[in-house]
Amino acid sequence: MTTVRMNFEGNLGYTPDQIDQKVTLADILAQVQDAIVEWGEDTEVVLYQTNNGRGANYGNVSEYQMFDTAKSDDDDEN
Repeated sequence: MTTVRMNFEGNLGYTPDQIDQKVTLADILAQVQDAIVEWGEDTEVVLYQTNNGRGANYGNVSEYQMFDTAKSDDDDEN
């Protein structure tokens, strides 16, 4: 079984509005479709944090509820 890394940069902001470079679901879908063509639909995926200088760099993708609404710290107080 092949395993591929899904690269991401973590620890870039404290709230969603601090992130300058955003990606759309359509962008993600296009890249996933390309990856399926290259490696097959049964290929396993792990996350790889590209900017973590210390500690563990690998994580997983939650199979269920992968997405939810981004909230700022201010939203948590209400």
